[in-house]
Amino acid sequence: MKREICQICSNDIEPYCDYIYDDRYGYPKNYSLLKCKSCGHVVVAPKMTHNEIATLYTEYYPRNEMPAEMNTKSIFASKYKIYLEGKKTLCHYSIPSKSCCLDIGCGFGESLLYLKHKKCDVYGVEADENVLKMAEKYDLDVKIGLFEPADYSDQKFDYVTMSQVLEHMLNPIETVKGIHDILKPGGQLIFSVPNSQSLMAKLFKRKWINWHIPYHQQHFTKDSILVLAHKCGFEVESIKIITPTSWIIYQINHLLYYPSQGKVSVFWSYSYNNNLCSKLILTTTGIIDRLKLMAPIARLLDLFKLGESYVVMFRKQ
Repeated sequence: MKREICQICSNDIEPYCDYIYDDRYGYPKNYSLLKCKSCGHVVVAPKMTHNEIATLYTEYYPRNEMPAEMNTKSIFASKYKIYLEGKKTLCHYSIPSKSCCLDIGCGFGESLLYLKHKKCDVYGVEADENVLKMAEKYDLDVKIGLFEPADYSDQKFDYVTMSQVLEHMLNPIETVKGIHDILKPGGQLIFSVPNSQSLMAKLFKRKWINWHIPYHQQHFTKDSILVLAHKCGFEVESIKIITPTSWIIYQINHLLYYPSQGKVSVFWSYSYNNNLCSKLILTTTGIIDRLKLMAPIARLLDLFKLGESYVVMFRKQ
C-alpha cells in the first residue's frame, strides 16, 4: 500500500473523517478527511484535479446568481466596524497606501476597489469566470484563471494577499513558493485561512461550517503554517486569530438547514431567496448582524485563541 504523507511536513497522515460532502451547493460526490500525525494539517481525499476545480467553481459556486453590484459602504468601513465585525480576515485592510499589490482569489473585486481608492497599483487573479462582469463594470485588472507566477515574471510586488483562499489550493507549498518569487525583497504575503482547531470545529465536527468540502482542500493549524513558512523561505511576522462575527450566525443557520448529500442548502443558495423560509432566515440574520449581537462572542473566542480564522503575515527573507 502506498504511504500517505502530509503535503506540508511530509510526515504520516491518518483517517480523520470518513464521510463528508458539499453541504452548501449540492456537488454530488462524497469525500474523506486525512490528518497529519505531526503538524495536524488536514486534507481532502481523493485529491481533485485542476480541471475538476475549475468546473466545480464555474458550475456550482453561486457567483453567477449574485447581483453584479458592490456594497461600497461595507468596503469602506470604519476601523471600529472592521474590528467589531472581524473584517481583518480580509487581508487588503492591512495594506498601506501607494503599494504594489496582487490579490489572489479576488472574487468580485471589492479588495481591488478598496486598494485603488488608497492609490495602490493593484492586480487580481480569480478562477471563477463569473466575476468578469464585475471587473469590467468597475475597470479592475483581473486575470481569470489560476495563479501562475510566470504571468508576473516582469514585475515584483510589495504585497500579495489571499483572503480565505489558500485553503482552496491543491498544492499550497507550490503556491506559496510561487508567491515568494514575485515579491520584492522584504515583501509580505498576508493571508487568512480557517482555523481547523477552533472551538466550533471541535463542537460541530463534520458539520463545521469551514470544512466546506470540496471547495476547501487544505485545513491549517498553527504548526502547519509555521512549517509552510520555513519550507517556502519566509519569516513569520505574525499569526493572529480573528473570527468574522457573521460566521457565528452562519454556523447556526448552517446547522438548522443542513442538507442531505447532493442537495443545495436553503441557507447558502441565492436561488432560494424567493421562498418564505429563506426570507425568514435572511431577515433574522440581517437583524442580528446589524445589532452586532454576536460580536462579544466572536471577540472572546479570539481572546482565548479559539476563534475561526488565522490571519498570517509572512515576510520574504
